[in-house]
Amino acid sequence: MPDKIPYEEFSLIKLEKIHERTLFSCKDDDLTDFFKEDSLTYQEKNAAVTYICIHKEKIVGFVTIATCSVSIKLDERQEIDKGLKELSEFPGIRIARLATHADYEGRGIGEYMIKKIAKRALEISAQIGLRLIIIDSKPHVAGWYEKFGFKKLEKYKTRQNPVMYIDLLKASYI
Repeated sequence: MPDKIPYEEFSLIKLEKIHERTLFSCKDDDLTDFFKEDSLTYQEKNAAVTYICIHKEKIVGFVTIATCSVSIKLDERQEIDKGLKELSEFPGIRIARLATHADYEGRGIGEYMIKKIAKRALEISAQIGLRLIIIDSKPHVAGWYEKFGFKKLEKYKTRQNPVMYIDLLKASYI
């Protein structure tokens, strides 16, 4: 397995038109295509914002986020916060897409992006209602998200891509 790259060598910045997207490639063609063809359009239309992870002037990953809310069953609401049991929709930030360049997998880039987005979400939560980070995980990577404390929501367990969340107030790495 390749060595992890120290976090200090990364930066996470908002994608702009000046960034060269055509050289990015990950192992998921849908994610690669989204990044190259649609990410800026989503930004221009205020549907989502994409951040790129830079290492030595190269785009080595990206994460696309948007606001959301998610309906949560009563027992899971009480697990999140007993004081909010009447709140059926929890406000959140959705990680809509997350990918690492194929040449950099296993080097800590995804972990870095998750932690940076979580820290930004916590900062934003001081200004607006925001409690959860949500992701519609592809089944083969759900275990990877679980390593960061994400849990599957029972209400959506029959979906092809399980809906997972992490509570910003309980994530230990923020």
